[in-house]
Amino acid sequence: MANQTDKYEKENFADVEIYNNEVDTILNDPPVWMVRVGSYMIYGLVLIIIAIAAIVKYPDTITTEIVINSADTANIKIPYSNAAKQINLNTSVSIELNNYPAKDFGVLYAKIKQFEYYANTQEYLLTVLLPKNFKSNTGKTIKHVENNKGKATIVLNNKSLLQRVFEALLK
Repeated sequence: MANQTDKYEKENFADVEIYNNEVDTILNDPPVWMVRVGSYMIYGLVLIIIAIAAIVKYPDTITTEIVINSADTANIKIPYSNAAKQINLNTSVSIELNNYPAKDFGVLYAKIKQFEYYANTQEYLLTVLLPKNFKSNTGKTIKHVENNKGKATIVLNNKSLLQRVFEALLK
């Protein structure tokens, strides 16, 4: 008898249709304003991403060790590479000294005064013109000490993320 009741219930539930006009209207015909707003939000998000990619700079840099021997200039040795070929006179160099943390004293900004390539050692020797009075970007004066060591970062080019994406696509 239980088998017949189960069979009867299954047959009756198979014939039942659940139908609601409001649900059918929302699922089949979404409101035009909702589609329009959603599209605008996606377009806006894409435009914001493109704007950020155009604004945010991502420079090519070479980072190496520097030893400051005189009050006016310092020498930097960097190995030969394709990036090193992009170095020109007056290229910007930022210097962080080991004895003077950049968080407290700032960074020294310098310019490349001279560069030479030595084929026998496969190195470039750069002469950097240091700022007068060793004044950092925060306005603090750093005391000159012989053989002061630090980290030099040479900025080769300062392209935005969007420029880099287009360069990669055009290659």
